Amino acid sequence: MLIPFFCRAEVWTPENLPMPYLQNAFHHVCNPDGVLSPAIEDSINQKLVDLEQTRGVQAIVVAVERVEDANAYQFGMDLARKYGIGSKKQNTGLVIVLATKDRKYYILTGEGLEGTLPDAICSRVENRIMKPFLKQGDWDNAMLKSVDALVGYMNGDESLEAEKEEEEDPLVVAFIAIFVGIIVFAFIAAVQPKRRCPKCGKRQLRKIQQTYVKVNGKWCIRTLWRCSVCGYSKYTHDEPNNGGGIGRNTSAYPPLFSGGLGGGSRGGGGFSGGSFGGGSFGGGGAGGSF
Repeated sequence: MLIPFFCRAEVWTPENLPMPYLQNAFHHVCNPDGVLSPAIEDSINQKLVDLEQTRGVQAIVVAVERVEDANAYQFGMDLARKYGIGSKKQNTGLVIVLATKDRKYYILTGEGLEGTLPDAICSRVENRIMKPFLKQGDWDNAMLKSVDALVGYMNGDESLEAEKEEEEDPLVVAFIAIFVGIIVFAFIAAVQPKRRCPKCGKRQLRKIQQTYVKVNGKWCIRTLWRCSVCGYSKYTHDEPNNGGGIGRNTSAYPPLFSGGLGGGSRGGGGFSGGSFGGGSFGGGGAGGSF
């Protein structure tokens, strides 16, 4: 009597369903029960990424075994409203739900997508493509082929386009760049060590540049100093500090530069999470049982 209890599938609600899109904007498929194969999941993800970038349609595909109350429509509506799938401006959100053990499915369209995907089109896709595969237990093709068909309709609507980011005023950008440059220059000038200038007597002799050079067959550090008041400049030569982390193999000495800030490296390899724009759904779409 305990076996059915332990084999019972998770019943998903909008509250407990993981939403991978929030961690990775390239992941539009929620597949926590492994209903879809990894290859099909990746393929659908790529198609929906392209769709969002070209047509501005934000789509989420949910493939699970069971949903709350075995009601795919209500689950999809609650999920869409919870996250506000789709942009608030265009309302072109799309949610596709498949619950295999409930034997239910539904295609839900945002209010701004109902003209491109009216109920009749959604019914045609489900009856001619989705349902035949579902009856065979072929979840992969049911979802992949349905997504292909829906994407085809949306790509055929030239009125759908991704929202363009507002371009920044070039004058504002230039002003910010100059302002930041002044701050950086002032910081560098403040932290650099200063010496008294032998010509004008002001303590404004700053280190401008450092390089490794050979003098009489020996490596040394050549430093260029310049006075910011009178313009006087001079070079000094010092022995490298071998105890400061530089090896004794003088052939390995790199050039040194001072008077600026070191460049940082750009991190890579990670993916940024997506966000939903506050789209609204009015109940458009189609679905049923199989």
